[in-house]
Amino acid sequence: MRPRNLSPQALRDIDQAVDDIAARVAGPAYADRFAVAVADAAERVARHPLRGHRRLELLPGRLRFWPVRGSDYLLVYNAEHPDRPILRVVYVGRDLGPLLAALGDLPED
Repeated sequence: MRPRNLSPQALRDIDQAVDDIAARVAGPAYADRFAVAVADAAERVARHPLRGHRRLELLPGRLRFWPVRGSDYLLVYNAEHPDRPILRVVYVGRDLGPLLAALGDLPED
């Protein structure tokens, strides 16, 4: 089951991560556990949006980060949006500045 608070880009990020994990990192069983962990993290964001971490050096204060348990991935979401959409699911080993730069241009809701 996929949470309803995932943006189309976040869904693409998850699909890509699952494929990569299954093929190159840890196999299909771990990829399935990762997908469940993402769904769990998305549910937690929906229930407790202000508990996520800010990264002001990367994004404006209204956007927050939440870790996906047991992985090196983060959910990126807008804590102030009524639906708290998860905008991206990103691997922490990437250079997050350029990857997330476009999120700083989001209009205020």
